[in-house]
Amino acid sequence: HMRHSCGWADAAGKLDGDPTLLMRKPKPGRFAPKPLVRDEVELAFTSPEPYLTMFSLAYYEGLRAKEIAACTREDFTEEHTYIHGKGGDPEVVPTHPAVWDLVRDRPPGRLFTIGERGGHVDAHWVSQGARRQFARLGLKGRHIHQLRHSYATEQLVAGVDIRTVQENLRHKSVNTTAAYTQVTAERRRAAVLSLPVVGKGHRPDGSR
Repeated sequence: HMRHSCGWADAAGKLDGDPTLLMRKPKPGRFAPKPLVRDEVELAFTSPEPYLTMFSLAYYEGLRAKEIAACTREDFTEEHTYIHGKGGDPEVVPTHPAVWDLVRDRPPGRLFTIGERGGHVDAHWVSQGARRQFARLGLKGRHIHQLRHSYATEQLVAGVDIRTVQENLRHKSVNTTAAYTQVTAERRRAAVLSLPVVGKGHRPDGSR
């Protein structure tokens, strides 16, 4: 932000040179997805409305909190979900059958509103409401974005190619999606133990 501001001021003649040119650019932190485990996902889906629909949009569609808050019934067809960002054409992801079952019979307009007058909700309302619901389920500290992480990692574990997952996540770069390919030590060990034994080597159970 400092570089951008000083660069603009220098170009506009408001500074005698850009003092930030010699500053070392900080390295961004490494993103580490934290998907919910299957038992946690199943527990989350015992929630009542509006949390059930919120969690479904994050887990089955990969939506972010601000995208969930903006959803209208008109954004969904049986085939496609239209996601409205900052201007331009909406992004599109496939509609999961479980989501279609939830929204198909909803009335026109926003899926989530506040009060009798139907006030608009925002990302804060979605994320904080989800945190409170997770806490009620005994999942304190979990947040709704972790269901988006599960959306990505479960596709990759199922063998979906990374470019398809990138498109479903709507990442601009496949490098961002690559963070979801990180595997646990348990999965690495399981992969090694899955190799067939050749000759007289040790078997995975320790026998010969």
